Amino acid sequence: MKKNVIYALVIFALALLLANIFITSSAKKNSQPVRTENYRYEIDSVFISALSEYDLEKSWIKKIPVNNKKNDSVKYVYQISIPKDISVAELAGDINSYFIDAQSTFVSEELSNYGKTEIRIYSGGKMKLQAFVKTKKNLARVHSKIALLVDCSKISDKKPFDDYAGFSFNFTLLLLPSFQSFMIKEKLIAADKNYAVLLSNEIEEKKYRLGAGYSKPVLQKSVKNLVSDFNDASLFVIDKESDIYNSPSFNFVKEEFSKRGETLLRKDRFKMLTLEDSEEALSLFNFFTAGKDSSVTHRILISPENFKLLLPKIKSSVKKGVKFVKL
Repeated sequence: MKKNVIYALVIFALALLLANIFITSSAKKNSQPVRTENYRYEIDSVFISALSEYDLEKSWIKKIPVNNKKNDSVKYVYQISIPKDISVAELAGDINSYFIDAQSTFVSEELSNYGKTEIRIYSGGKMKLQAFVKTKKNLARVHSKIALLVDCSKISDKKPFDDYAGFSFNFTLLLLPSFQSFMIKEKLIAADKNYAVLLSNEIEEKKYRLGAGYSKPVLQKSVKNLVSDFNDASLFVIDKESDIYNSPSFNFVKEEFSKRGETLLRKDRFKMLTLEDSEEALSLFNFFTAGKDSSVTHRILISPENFKLLLPKIKSSVKKGVKFVKL
């Protein structure tokens, strides 16, 4: 009986000891001061990270020391020059998005008298960073150009095309001619988007079909229907695996398109980005966008899946100055 009492007292004592340790630990945590501001070096680091998204030359970002000894919050001012293809409002908005927290306040003000925009970042009641941004016409970011052709020839549902209409950069959608695609292309043109037409064995609509064994009058009528119904297409793309391409009638078809001011471009003339391996697709895209020769245009045929996968990379490339051009 005595042993049971002793065991009970020991367990009780241990419980009190553990409770005391927990309470002491919690009290220490709660006694730590609540942080109310960000340090200058932290704000500076985040600011530079935000600017790096735009691939600005180092010489365009200047750090000018502040000689006012009474100023204990700002030790230097940034003078930033940007090319005209960058929107100052978009740049300021992106920088602001990096500072949305309780410790920092972002202020952007256009100085019309000087043609500049001033950016100020406050924390703890003090200005911790000041920058002046000015657009200069003689500046340019040099990159190769990208012409994207998204292969939507196997998509029959209208819904995905509503999503494509919302993107601001240039690209072209490849459609298979049909009554459905005729309706879709009307919406694309209304949304200021480009499309191209694929000529292949997959065409089911009789009025657009180009059969290898068709007579010249029938082929001529099909070409006329294609050019008439899709007269605002950026270009017509021919699949070299199609029967018509590999038939004696192809030269006749080619001439019929030419008479109507249209040139046929072979599908395999595009750099293919239709891989199922996502890492390899990303690696190839990085290679295409890394070029610094503005005279080069990479024409890329991309699957809808890879277009969706690479969308964040495409948008970041646009920010860095890579030009996405129309076909």
